[in-house]
Parts: sequence; C-alpha cells; structure tokens
Amino acid sequence: MLNPQGDMMRYAPYAQLDQRLDAIGAQLQQESTLRGLSPSQFAERAAYYFDQYHHAHAFREGNGRTIQALMAVLGRQAGYQVELKPAAAAQLNNVRDLAVIRPYGPLQPEKNLEPLALLLHTAIKPLRGREAEKLRAPSQARPLAAPTPDMQRMEAQRVLQASAYVIGGALGGILPAATNSCSR
Repeated sequence: MLNPQGDMMRYAPYAQLDQRLDAIGAQLQQESTLRGLSPSQFAERAAYYFDQYHHAHAFREGNGRTIQALMAVLGRQAGYQVELKPAAAAQLNNVRDLAVIRPYGPLQPEKNLEPLALLLHTAIKPLRGREAEKLRAPSQARPLAAPTPDMQRMEAQRVLQASAYVIGGALGGILPAATNSCSR
C-alpha cells in the first residue's frame, strides 16, 4: 500500500496476526500498561505501541480509529486523557505512516517514532483526581531494559521483510536482462 507521499508501506503478515497481537499485549503488560510514566515518557511508549498495533494491521478497515480508541483506554489506565483532535487526523495519518515506513532505518527506531510521539504528546493531558495521580506515580512504572524476545523476533522479521522488498525492487531491473542473456 502506498501512502500519499508514494512510499511503500508494509504490514505484518496476516498469518502471524494472533501471535503478534499476543506478543504486543504481553509486552505492554510487562510495562505495567504504561502506568507511572511522565507525559513525555508515556507519549514515547504509546507511540511505540501505536506503531506496533498499526503494523500488525488487524482489520481491513478502521485500524486507525481502533488504535486511537485503544490509546484513549491505555491513557486512562495510566492516568492520562489521550484525545486526538479531528484537525490532527491528517497529521496523525502522516506520522503513523512514517513510523511504518521507517525512513531512518532499523538502527534509529526512536527517530522513526519521534513525529508520532510528538503528536501524541500534544494529545495527552493528566487526568485529575487522586486515583489518576496514583496511576502516574513513578513507583507504578515497569520500564523494560529491552523488548521481549517475541518482540525482538517480530522486529527482526519486520526489518527483513522491508529489506526483501527493497532488494527485490533493485533486482527487478537486473534479473530479466540476466535471465535473457543466460537463456541464449
């Protein structure tokens, strides 16, 4: 699928959907569903999970709306209101697509997610009340030292998939000529 800028977006293989969603949810649980994070930390981690769910692409239609609803629920569970204004919809689509395309490559994951994290940061407001304050308390945080092995494997597959398309495209112009010269 092409985004409006003409870049090719690759989603996760559909056959791996259940496995990917389970792995994303399991890692999110290990991170205490993002409780105990400052607004900027929450935006950064929420961008990561937004991208992971978007890349899984669970539905034919409505992935963006579903993930926005998920972000709202995730925010409430962490003591934040996450509300993306309708005016930000086009911007959200652009930064979400950039995260999937990975213009900075696999070695700079934070840079690929930075525009999405910045947009999410503008959509986050701390909820009021004692319960919300408890949810945001740093003692609630469970940061991961590294992604879980399942998530690392999925990321490696994602990089391999994207690389294969780039290599295939580069070879597309070479192989037919080589095949023709070999068949003579």
